[in-house]
Amino acid sequence: MRCRGFATFGIIDSMFIKNIVFDKGDEVYTIGPEALLIEAADIMVENNVGIVVVCGEEGLVLGVVSERDIMKALVDWPEEIASLQVSQTLLDEPFTCDPEDAIRDVMAKMQENRFRHMPVIQYGKLAGIVSFSDLLIFQLEEAGLDEKADIWSYMEYL
Repeated sequence: MRCRGFATFGIIDSMFIKNIVFDKGDEVYTIGPEALLIEAADIMVENNVGIVVVCGEEGLVLGVVSERDIMKALVDWPEEIASLQVSQTLLDEPFTCDPEDAIRDVMAKMQENRFRHMPVIQYGKLAGIVSFSDLLIFQLEEAGLDEKADIWSYMEYL
């Protein structure tokens, strides 16, 4: 499957999410489903990240809370925002990927569903997280376009 709308820079199908995650590391900010949404926002602000992964018992990934989710909750429940729990904003089926998934497939899923981050699950547990910019920078570097990769790395909104 070809990633619609994106050049692949000649990268072959043998590039996998594991090529990014295991170099990037497994630092992911998490929160429990019963925590308040405002706590998730606080974690994002303190750590300059745009997403927090919601984990249940034994590290099971239940979903994510993004900046967009917080803004939507603020509009939908302005009076209740201070007492709103993270679990009240979660999708039924969170989008995740596996370290063995092809980068282009993950990029296509992100583009199609209009989100910028995806938890990486290995053996049923959270192994890391990839962002759309991680995927794009990796492809630029692999294609020998490191100068452009450096430019993309400064663009925090991806």
